[in-house]
Amino acid sequence: MDQKELAALHAEAEAELKKIPGVVGVGYGLKEIGGKTTDQISFRVYVKEKRKPEDLNPADIIPKEYKGIPTDVLVAPDITPFSYTHLTLPTSD
Repeated sequence: MDQKELAALHAEAEAELKKIPGVVGVGYGLKEIGGKTTDQISFRVYVKEKRKPEDLNPADIIPKEYKGIPTDVLVAPDITPFSYTHLTLPTSD
């Protein structure tokens, strides 16, 4: 599968996988297993928190693969917006 085909399939996978509660994003890249990066392309599914499959409804479990591409479930990083609330710009005299 080339980059263009993967990108097209990614858009489809993202739309489908984001329907699952707790999924906040979907990307693609190398799969991680046990904290080590492999050479296997995967859909990287970002969730708010990882939960055990037995704690989920069967319909809410992220599939092991999407259309033949493995999935890799990762906890999304906590992102804090950055803003300037007290920015003083220099004035021209």
